[in-house]
Amino acid sequence: MPHIGHVLGRVIKDFICRYKTMIGYKVIRKAGWDTHGLPVELGVEKQLGISGKQEIEKYGVKEYKGVEFVGARYEAPFSFVTPEHGHFVIEADFVSDTSGTGIVHIAPAHGEDDYRAARRNGISMVQVVNKSGCYTDEVVPFTGRFVKDCGVDIVKNLSQRNLLFHKEKYEHSYPFCWRCHSPLLYYAMESWFIKTTAIKDQLIANNKTVKWYPDHLRDGRFGKFLEVLVDWNISRNRYWGTPLNVWVCSQCQT
Repeated sequence: MPHIGHVLGRVIKDFICRYKTMIGYKVIRKAGWDTHGLPVELGVEKQLGISGKQEIEKYGVKEYKGVEFVGARYEAPFSFVTPEHGHFVIEADFVSDTSGTGIVHIAPAHGEDDYRAARRNGISMVQVVNKSGCYTDEVVPFTGRFVKDCGVDIVKNLSQRNLLFHKEKYEHSYPFCWRCHSPLLYYAMESWFIKTTAIKDQLIANNKTVKWYPDHLRDGRFGKFLEVLVDWNISRNRYWGTPLNVWVCSQCQT
């Protein structure tokens, strides 16, 4: 029985050439093998400066724009929890193709940008980290461990399950405590806010009537601050924080 690759190569060349002959073309027939594409492949590799399967896969076979993937769903590498609405691609203006990987993982409970992007796209909030920064009971086999201590083991876990595409160390900005210089973790929790965005236009208008010293602050630092105004978080977690005097109506609970 002939090699399937040889059969495929011959059949394709035969029916294409035969069709052209039948409609009046003069076709030079030259028997070929499946290996006849190899010189072309080697020429392409030489031009691109790559060699071997690993380098080819790293280079990629086609370029795509990120917007083409928006809405696409994917299977999560871990199944600790199954959010009702999650594991799909969204777009956001804080993702950059000039730094990092060009892909940002969204964790709504652990980042301000993440939370806002999740709210806009209806992504479920999942919290698998406790207030001590350790994984909760759902996250087996990392239960009870501080999240910053699990990075290497998570990479090993993915590699052992053949889910790791690439690993690399790269520098990026990250928040640290200004007192003890230890890494910080963003953590979503219930807080009290003053809804300053409700009077944003009024604040901007009133700012125009204020006599500032120095005067450049009106349209400069303070004016720019008002342009991107967000609701004011007045909750504090410090032990010596200022107590908040809050009265709740006994009738309507507001």
